[in-house]
Amino acid sequence: MKKGGRGMKKGKKFDGEKLRKRRIKLGLTQLEMAEKLGYKTAAPYSKIESGRQLPKADSMAVMASVLKCSIEDFYC
Repeated sequence: MKKGGRGMKKGKKFDGEKLRKRRIKLGLTQLEMAEKLGYKTAAPYSKIESGRQLPKADSMAVMASVLKCSIEDFYC
């Protein structure tokens, strides 16, 4: 599977809600995820989950690794 950011698959859209559900299932806080991505506060990560900001491609790989899933799992 090709790893990518914004244009992963034609017709598929990033879904921050899927990201949020997976994070909660694993018992992680937004701050913990933010820190894994190199942020000092939870605010930038919160924007990704809420759909106000799309994640960068390198962040996608980190999120998938931390959440033990594939990047494709974040798309609908």
